[in-house]
Amino acid sequence: MIGNSFQLIVKRTLAHWRLLSAVVVGVVLASTIMASSVVFFDALRDVALQRALSTHEQSDIDVLVEAGQVPTNRETHSTIVDAMNGTIVKRFEPFLDQREFALKTWTFFVDLPPAMVQPADCPCRSNVGLGNSDELIECDCRRVTMMTVPEADERLNITEGRMSLPATTVAADDSLQ
Repeated sequence: MIGNSFQLIVKRTLAHWRLLSAVVVGVVLASTIMASSVVFFDALRDVALQRALSTHEQSDIDVLVEAGQVPTNRETHSTIVDAMNGTIVKRFEPFLDQREFALKTWTFFVDLPPAMVQPADCPCRSNVGLGNSDELIECDCRRVTMMTVPEADERLNITEGRMSLPATTVAADDSLQ
């Protein structure tokens, strides 16, 4: 049964070899065009990035890479840093002169009573739809974010006062505090 089926396939293939060869060549060409278009557009994207970067002075170009995950201990911190260095930073390596590592906290509201002002005088709120109301609103624009400055001793020139000392500790459960 299988032998007869194989003979039938061979006979039909030989009888219609022109049609079959056109189909095979068409499939190979279509596959080649589809694969090469992906390679072409990736190369075009890289060339466009290089051109965009070359139109600026090197001192004007900064690449900021941020992780949205919050490290809770040393292990998760090293996992996040290794993942970023292994993927994102590695791709930008040809464009980088120097790398700096910094930490930034979430944004906190300052714990003071907000000032009461006219809606038009609050820079952090939109004036759209407020009308000409004489009612005062709380303007809570005061926010703070803590950041590190790598090698701060060499970069900062303190004219008055003194540099603050780091006050981080590691708790018994290995969490950063």
